[in-house]
Amino acid sequence: MSITVQIADPALARMCMLEAKRHGFCEGRDPALILVDLDHFDPPTNESEALIIGLSADPSTLPITRSSGVYDVLSLPFSVREFEEILYRYQKNKKKCVITQENDRWLINGRALPLSQGEARLFALLYRNRDRLVSDTELQTALGDSATRTNTVAVYLYRLRRKLKDTGVQIRTVRQKGCQWIEETR
Repeated sequence: MSITVQIADPALARMCMLEAKRHGFCEGRDPALILVDLDHFDPPTNESEALIIGLSADPSTLPITRSSGVYDVLSLPFSVREFEEILYRYQKNKKKCVITQENDRWLINGRALPLSQGEARLFALLYRNRDRLVSDTELQTALGDSATRTNTVAVYLYRLRRKLKDTGVQIRTVRQKGCQWIEETR
């Protein structure tokens, strides 16, 4: 999970970055956490559904920021414990992954998952059997006869894993046995 920090004070920005890294966040694109100094910057538009935490010395910013997508505001100066409580509360309130099928499309939390026919077959098989291990033979049968002599299953699983990244769903391979559907509890 990556983080973006928009804070005018370099020392405060460094401290926030270190604290966020301690909680599993890292620098990168498509942030899962955005820390923004509301006294110097406007809150970003939240198209990526990232957790936005505002920092402000002015308590009057609280009602304005709630309507603009900011999850919570830390009053400056703040303790590390307050920051940890916001992260804990956010992760506790995050809902479980919702998977639905509309016609031939699969949706995860309301977003369409672009799948090829082979990927869709494997996705459907693994989702229907998410309570058990799906054997290699079942995976090969789902793709057709040619899959037994090639690495087609491995290729489709690789592509499917890439598309499921950051959705809360994982496909875990058990060597010599098959694959298992795993939903992270969010």
